[in-house]
Amino acid sequence: MEVPCQKRNAAGAAVALVSAEIALAGIGNLVDFDQTVDAMFAVGKSLPFELRESALGASPPPRRLRLLRKLHEQELEGIPPNVRFGIAPSDSLS
Repeated sequence: MEVPCQKRNAAGAAVALVSAEIALAGIGNLVDFDQTVDAMFAVGKSLPFELRESALGASPPPRRLRLLRKLHEQELEGIPPNVRFGIAPSDSLS
């Protein structure tokens, strides 16, 4: 088995064990499953088609890439580059 598959399978097994322990302990959810699905559906429907995962191809079309870049740039607007990329200020490195 390939290394990425082994890691993914190990992570899945760990999540399954923790989920079983939570369920057996009787710990409830703050938001029930139906509400979660309804919220995810509403968010998915509100996204423009260009930003949805459409499974129509392996790579997003150029228009979608442009929209994603524009949204990303808007999110980063006003954030200093050292914070944006997780780089410590030079004076804290010494």
